[in-house]
Amino acid sequence: MDDQAYNPRYHRIIYEELCADPITETEKLFHATGLSLDGQTIAFLEQSLSSKSGDASYFGVVRNPLAAANRWKTQLPPEIVDRVRTQVAKTATGKLFFS
Repeated sequence: MDDQAYNPRYHRIIYEELCADPITETEKLFHATGLSLDGQTIAFLEQSLSSKSGDASYFGVVRNPLAAANRWKTQLPPEIVDRVRTQVAKTATGKLFFS
């Protein structure tokens, strides 16, 4: 997790934060990379996050990203979820979430 100290271009993206607030996190990412974020991109993100915008099928682009990011916790048996959390908590990244 010390990569940032060695590379000024390093930018950590936490998937759950991106899913919780996709537009704000995308703005941060564009800013960090020096790219401009135009209205068309924001409009696409807003449409993709709206349940009213159409097809929410497997191949569609409409999603509730936070629900998708956490789906594994409800689809796997509790003992598997606990094992995953136990193993991940031992890693440097896992300590950000399970300390």
